[in-house]
Amino acid sequence: IFATCGDVLTTRYVGLGNYCNRGEHGIETLGLLFSYKCMFPENFILLRGKHVCVVQNRVLCVCSGLSCEHGFDFLQRLERPTDIPDEGFLCDLLWAEPDLHIAGFSDSIRDGNKFGPDVVQNFLRANNFEMMCRTAVVDEGFEWFGDTKLVTIISVANYAGEFNNKGAVMLIDDNGNATFSVFESGAAPKAPRQRSLSPSSA
Repeated sequence: IFATCGDVLTTRYVGLGNYCNRGEHGIETLGLLFSYKCMFPENFILLRGKHVCVVQNRVLCVCSGLSCEHGFDFLQRLERPTDIPDEGFLCDLLWAEPDLHIAGFSDSIRDGNKFGPDVVQNFLRANNFEMMCRTAVVDEGFEWFGDTKLVTIISVANYAGEFNNKGAVMLIDDNGNATFSVFESGAAPKAPRQRSLSPSSA
C-alpha cells in the first residue's frame, strides 16, 4: 500500500481501525504502523472507535457509524482517554451499521444499532461535510451506501482468511477528488478509479 499510494514522508495516511488479528503478519503490521506513527506523527493517523479524523474539512473518517444520541459537536468535547461503553454514543461510533432499508435509527438486541440513508444526508448537511468514510468488510474493497456520500472501505483483502473480499485504499487529492486503489490478496494495488466528491457525483 505504501509503495503504491505514496511515501509516508510526503503522503498523509488515515487508518480507520482493526489493525491486527485480521490476517497474516498481524503483529508485524501493527509494529510497522506504530513505528510510522512515531516517526511521522503529522502524516500518520490511526483511529479507534472513539476517535475521528476530518480530512480537508470535508471528509469525516470514523471506525463505523453514527449515533442518534449526540452530534459531532459532542464528540469534539469528549474527554480523552475514555472507555467504550456497551451502549450509547461512543458504542454507536464503533459498531453502528448503515442499512438501506430503514429511515432514521434502529436499535434492537437482534440486529444492533443501524441508521438509514436519511441520517447520513442530514448529518453531512448539518455539519458541513461532503463525505463520510468508515470501515467494514465489503466484497469489492469499497462500497457506497446507496446514493449517499458514505463509503465503506476495507484495506485488507481476504479479511481474517475467512472472506473472499478485495482490499482498497481511498486517496483524496488537493482538489477533493477521491480515487480508489483496489487489490486482491497478495497483489499490489491497481491503478486508482476516480470519483469526485462534488454533490453531483453522488
